[in-house]
Amino acid sequence: MVSLQQNSKPPKRGTIHDSKHAPGLLDPQMTWAQILQSKRVSLMHNVIKESTTSNNNDTNNITNKKTDEWTTIYSHVWKVGNSPHSSVFIDISTRHEDELTVIQIAKQQFPNSMGVIPHREGKRRVLLELAFDDENYIERALNIGLEFLKSKTRILGSHAMPNKGIVRKLRLTHLPLVCEPELLSILKKSLQPYRRILNIGCFREPTTNFFMGPGYAVLDCQPIEGEHSFYDLKHIIDWANEYEHAFYAT
Repeated sequence: MVSLQQNSKPPKRGTIHDSKHAPGLLDPQMTWAQILQSKRVSLMHNVIKESTTSNNNDTNNITNKKTDEWTTIYSHVWKVGNSPHSSVFIDISTRHEDELTVIQIAKQQFPNSMGVIPHREGKRRVLLELAFDDENYIERALNIGLEFLKSKTRILGSHAMPNKGIVRKLRLTHLPLVCEPELLSILKKSLQPYRRILNIGCFREPTTNFFMGPGYAVLDCQPIEGEHSFYDLKHIIDWANEYEHAFYAT
């Protein structure tokens, strides 16, 4: 008869860093659930790379073209601000610099900000809220963003929601298989009668990067005086083109 050892230790389990899918040393640690879950891809505000070309003349007056590639990241933040004036949220979760260093960079690039408030959501997400009393500075934060020269990366801000902002986050299922530009275009037409659209995206299978049907949307449901009324949100929404189809929103 085999006796059980009461003090036996459980088998040693590996961490995500023992896997071939392990993140880099500078990446935030992720759980297995986060690794295996479907990849969320915004169709309106995805990461983009832009190439800018400049002409430099050497000593022989020969024109050399130098191309710089910048990466633009959008801050997908739908939160109420902490200022009676306009404020902007910048998602710095992707940066490897410490928080104080990023705040110093923000102070250099936005010297007219009335202040900054760091916001932490969970273990991985860090947001900076900057407040301004001039719309020109707001536009700069939204369209140029916070720039990191060494890595040629800029992070565009998201405008803070009004004090009584109402945001609805929808999961969309049973979407038809179409190319992403068409998916975005028709989803905009399908959802516009219900509320103002803040973001639309799809989920991709993490290994193959295939779109497999589900998506998501973020709607601004705050009523605005004098604006036309919207329809009440419903579970089954018609696909707004000639293809007779309906998808589900929860």
